[in-house]
Amino acid sequence: MPGPAQNLRLRKSLIDKTSVPDILVHKLVTPDDVDKLFEIFYKRINPFISLLEPELHTPALTFSRCPFLFTVVCAIASRYSDKPEVYPIAMHFAKSAAAHALVDGWKSVELCQAYILMSIYAVPARRWEEDRSWLYTGLAIRIATDLNLHILPKPPTTKQQELEMLNRTRVWMICFNLDKSTATQFGKPSTLKEDYIMRNSLQWYQSSQYNHPYDVHIIAYSSLFRIINGFHQEVFSDPNVPNGLNRAIDFRAVTLRYDQLLTNCREEWVVRFDRDSDHNDPACEFRVKLLPFYSSYARLVMFSFGFQKAFQHGFQADDEVFFNRSLENAKAVVTVLVDSLVPTGYIRFAPDGYFVFAAFASAFMLKLLRPECATFITPGLEAEIYQVIESLINTIGSPQIAIDERHTPKLYSRFLASLLAKHKRDGAARGHMHQQEPPTQQPQVGSGPSMYQQQQYQQAPPSHNTSSSSFGAGGSGATTQNVPSSMAMDHEAAAANPVSVYTNEPIYPVDAFEFGAQDQPKDIPGFTFDTISAPGSDDMLAAMHAIHGSNFWESMMMPGFSWPTEDSTADALFGNGVPVNTYQNYQPQPAQVLLG
Repeated sequence: MPGPAQNLRLRKSLIDKTSVPDILVHKLVTPDDVDKLFEIFYKRINPFISLLEPELHTPALTFSRCPFLFTVVCAIASRYSDKPEVYPIAMHFAKSAAAHALVDGWKSVELCQAYILMSIYAVPARRWEEDRSWLYTGLAIRIATDLNLHILPKPPTTKQQELEMLNRTRVWMICFNLDKSTATQFGKPSTLKEDYIMRNSLQWYQSSQYNHPYDVHIIAYSSLFRIINGFHQEVFSDPNVPNGLNRAIDFRAVTLRYDQLLTNCREEWVVRFDRDSDHNDPACEFRVKLLPFYSSYARLVMFSFGFQKAFQHGFQADDEVFFNRSLENAKAVVTVLVDSLVPTGYIRFAPDGYFVFAAFASAFMLKLLRPECATFITPGLEAEIYQVIESLINTIGSPQIAIDERHTPKLYSRFLASLLAKHKRDGAARGHMHQQEPPTQQPQVGSGPSMYQQQQYQQAPPSHNTSSSSFGAGGSGATTQNVPSSMAMDHEAAAANPVSVYTNEPIYPVDAFEFGAQDQPKDIPGFTFDTISAPGSDDMLAAMHAIHGSNFWESMMMPGFSWPTEDSTADALFGNGVPVNTYQNYQPQPAQVLLG
């Protein structure tokens, strides 16, 4: 006899008796509130993820199928409701339900969907050790596999069965997209292989009269990431290197080949969108505009590999393609968000990953202003980069996007404003980078580096073409050795006040963010931290540390990826003879953006 996982009537009866959600038990939301929250979810949040089917996941049916999913939908939507104060408590209940569902209850498609939502719309963490996004993704994938969602069921005989079948396949495709997007963009190992469903998915969005209008976009994103996954499979093909990166391949040829494949994919889907997407649905129009955003960030990651190899061995004349294409796609990530996505009105409700991507692209553009790239920099490029980043800062920090001072886009607006102000200030103080190379002597200042940092300076030999070079827009007044090291966290400050640096508090609830706190890390020669961007600040989100880490500024790689050296294993353990903590060597995972 089918158990409650398959028998919906039995499951509903058991849930009504034993599994009433805490948000209802504690009267956090009323029935009227629930209807409004589901309306917000379908109108504003589901366009990003295309995860729930309105006919199958009404408030009543969702409650009867999976109280965990019911709680998660209400919690996420409450952030954008007329009762935003409910959000931190509701998310607390959602996390509690996530833990409870792991050890009790029944495996179901809805349980998988709940974990997917938790992975994408999680409360921002201040420490990577506290971030659960990748963990929730893994749980969703394992549950989907355990439920055999990768196996097509028997042909349906009723509308209800057909909706259920489409729901199962849709969830499996979203798991695949989420797995590949994280693996190929953030340096995580892929979990799922291409199976029959994914290899034959091109026409799936037309397989039934009950296909959702968003299904066509799911397949477009799958096509995109199948190509990107092929690039990463080719790049990470060396079995003799710990991370598999094959530095012997012709990065120029490989990258340009996959870049052309992405262009072909884009052209194909422009035609398909024009023919098959619903142009009368604003959400569908918004989802069409997401493809250039995703592909631009994917291209930026692709070109960064060849850029890093050229950077490490010294730029040649034909390496300009890596500079130009990296700059082009980094700018595109920001301009598509600001000029194309924001006017739709949906970005206010976007997962945090969209703002993380834009912040990473902005920081990468600042890296292009380093002295080693002076050959490729044209007059006015520095001002152009600053203008692009300023437009992002002003846009995501505006009341039209940021709900309040705690909202992620507002925090990234302040963070980028501080980072940009620092680069402008250094550029004015040191002059333009092309006037002279940075001196190699240590600066003489009153507030010197800590003993740990002094040892790092002594260990690193000066080099103009290696990854230990200055990243600033200016040239004089900073050394090629000390600028990247200054991005590292002041360990003396951390030891003196570990609670302020590594807090166990979640980002919510807090009374208020206090920008301009007094206890900040000491200024390090060559780089003065601003208050909001200082490592250890309570205002720092976990993804911001990826930009602050020396690994990011010392190379041309994107966050999440590293370029191994011959002694990379020893360096990871001992830091060139100097013991280091895991914070500096850990490759963090940015917030996730689901291609759903």
